[in-house]
Amino acid sequence: MKSLLTALVFLMGCTGLPVDTSRAAIINGLADHADPSVVLLLISSNGVLTEECSAFVVAPRVVVTAAHCLSSSFIAPNLTFELFLGDDHTDPVQAKDKSLRAAVTEVHFDPAFTRATASSMPDVGVVITSEPLTIPPIGLNRQPLGAAAVGQPLRMIGYGQTVATDEASVEVRTQITTTVSAVEPIFVLDGNNTKTFCHGDSGGAELMVIGGEEVAVGVISRRRLMATDPACGGSGVATRVDVAAADLVDPYIAAFAPAAAPDAGSDAGPSPTAPHGGCSMSSPITRGHGAIGLVIVAAALLLRRRWPARARARSSGADGFA
Repeated sequence: MKSLLTALVFLMGCTGLPVDTSRAAIINGLADHADPSVVLLLISSNGVLTEECSAFVVAPRVVVTAAHCLSSSFIAPNLTFELFLGDDHTDPVQAKDKSLRAAVTEVHFDPAFTRATASSMPDVGVVITSEPLTIPPIGLNRQPLGAAAVGQPLRMIGYGQTVATDEASVEVRTQITTTVSAVEPIFVLDGNNTKTFCHGDSGGAELMVIGGEEVAVGVISRRRLMATDPACGGSGVATRVDVAAADLVDPYIAAFAPAAAPDAGSDAGPSPTAPHGGCSMSSPITRGHGAIGLVIVAAALLLRRRWPARARARSSGADGFA
């Protein structure tokens, strides 16, 4: 997440080492004109642009991002959201093109996701657009991501900083390929500081080829830093899609895009289950299937299940959270 107000730098945890920070940009990446499914989330507080995150389309009206990008407790009060669909928000022509903007009517994330719980819960939320997008969706990985993934290619896409020390090097869709360094119960990590994400990439997509098809395996979240690490150093932390999608994404795909085709590998998992929470941070749906969608999501909320205790346990080392 790229902060336009440096005082709002997202440092999850006050003391202790290492510290996770989700001011999470693609370092040493290349401009990406070929992945329109990854978009830029513009976040305003009281009508003033305050933050920017990355996001990716998974259904005509459903866009996935990081939960912390949607939470007033992490950013600022009175948030509103808009999507930029171009590849370069610094280009004045694209920035002024209204056809490259998409209105947002709702955002959802687990209300249990807070600063205190962020290191042990999926950092995943959804953005609901007012009208269907014509952008091809990214498939979601349904196969359990295990130790065999370590060392495999991992492609990252986001709009964050391309130079760790330059906060102006943002708002251009960028990609890079690195490798998986570890797989934890909830998170997938990369450990190459020279090819990774940083400020502004939070909510972006991490992709792998599974079963011959490139699918999203991670939602970019934050960095796990030691005090001696450089800016955008340490390990990159992304939420595993195979762990989070059933609770946090699928119910909204069912509610707002019921005719969407199944994702790649969907035969590996059960039917969509309940969302893990349902914090709405924007205006209610007023068009299309909004009423039907709300009924479906409300019913799902009654059936929601909590993350098991084992999933909340830290799998490797301390994260330095109070």
